[in-house]
Amino acid sequence: MSHFRALRFAALVLAAIAMGSCKDSTAPPAGSGSGPMPAFVVVNPALFRVSPLDSVVLTVRVLDKDSALITGVPVTFTSSDTTLLNVSAVGSADARAKVGVGQLTVSSGDVHTIVPFQVAGTPVQILLAPADTTIREGQSFQYRFKAVDSLGDSLRYLPLTFEIDDSLALQVTPAGVATGKSGGPETVDVRNGGLSGVATVTVTDTNVVARIPLGNAPYGVGAGAGGLVYVAPITGTSVFRIGLPGGALADSVVVGPGNPAELALDSAADTMFVTKRAAGSVGIISVSAKSQVDSLIIPGEPYSVLLGAGRTAFVGTAGTSMVYKIDLSTRAIVDSLPIAGDAIHMAMGVGNSLLYVAEAGAGAVLEVDPSSMTVIRTFSSIAGTVQDVATSPDGAELYVADESGGLHVVTLASGGRGTVATRGGTFGVTVSPDGQTIAVGTVAGFIYFLDRTTHAVKHRVWVGGTPRLLRVDGTTGLTVVATEGSSEVDVVR
Repeated sequence: MSHFRALRFAALVLAAIAMGSCKDSTAPPAGSGSGPMPAFVVVNPALFRVSPLDSVVLTVRVLDKDSALITGVPVTFTSSDTTLLNVSAVGSADARAKVGVGQLTVSSGDVHTIVPFQVAGTPVQILLAPADTTIREGQSFQYRFKAVDSLGDSLRYLPLTFEIDDSLALQVTPAGVATGKSGGPETVDVRNGGLSGVATVTVTDTNVVARIPLGNAPYGVGAGAGGLVYVAPITGTSVFRIGLPGGALADSVVVGPGNPAELALDSAADTMFVTKRAAGSVGIISVSAKSQVDSLIIPGEPYSVLLGAGRTAFVGTAGTSMVYKIDLSTRAIVDSLPIAGDAIHMAMGVGNSLLYVAEAGAGAVLEVDPSSMTVIRTFSSIAGTVQDVATSPDGAELYVADESGGLHVVTLASGGRGTVATRGGTFGVTVSPDGQTIAVGTVAGFIYFLDRTTHAVKHRVWVGGTPRLLRVDGTTGLTVVATEGSSEVDVVR
């Protein structure tokens, strides 16, 4: 017996076993004149494509009106074109040496089922259109798709499946209807085995409530007061103030050349501090006067700035790999801490009792006693590329953005670790003032909003343009994102 005949025989045997395992309503002996009558003929496959001189084995189940299996009843097969396809009494459909379309009629008594078929060449290509399109969130459209064989003909009955990057952003039905669920650029792939047709679709996000072009690569965002949020373009000479909830540009404060990076507002909401990397200083801005009124000279390249208990500030640097403690009353450096990498990002713990320093390049985060500037614990090998860090308001968790992966969560009491998956390139992280939401930005352009307790994704917004740092406004609940790659500021909900 040939290999193919053996496989076909095995398939028929398995089909017979499967039929025998169903609820059985046995037909009466011939001529009895009573017993269950066929109501349905179920054929698998219900439609098919076969290559010339190839075969397909059909399995048939005959059911009564209650969908119970009837055994022992005759089944007949009739081909609409026996020069294309011939079917044996046991359901072996054998293609002839030509191509075309037709149908099989599978009958039992007065009940029959039509099975469309196509005899065609080998599939060589799948076409999908439109190849590139943009839709809004909630909008749908119909993909046009077809498979083509080696003879250039369309294949009617080749099973195709749709695959997408992320079902959070886009859903596609088996019929090719695509619906935007949330923002993002997605790749759509229609497949059959090794064949593939690819298209791209961009879903514009309705959660972006404002987009403000600033230029000069916006990087740092500082919480403000009175409906204002501050943004620092890292290659500019000014700090911009964005009004909320409208998301309009209010005004700007000239801080001079020096590449402003990160910002911090004091508790009285009357003074804003901005690090200026190239100038080696921290600018001091009067909120009421809307101007820079003084500056502090800091060795190295000042990058991150935090305000601690009392009249203290902490400045992290690149280049010198130092964290400096500043007495704001005297505006003098009073202590310092050398670290293994650059202190580009830092976070204060609950009550300003602890300082967390991300060691960029070292893949670690230091837990520091700010009063003595000594290291308490080191969370080593925590991320491939450490970026922004934040803490929960209750001091229970530390959040570490990993530009080579997702968001890492450290349980501070035990040191245990977990990871929340993103689409990679995690850069900015902050916690909403009410402590209920963790906002996470990725360089791929996605902003994730996570439930603070469960770490589940509540929703996701796509802004594009390489987001950097972000802050949630306590009054409006809106999130302000510095989008460096597109030189814009995005306000999202």
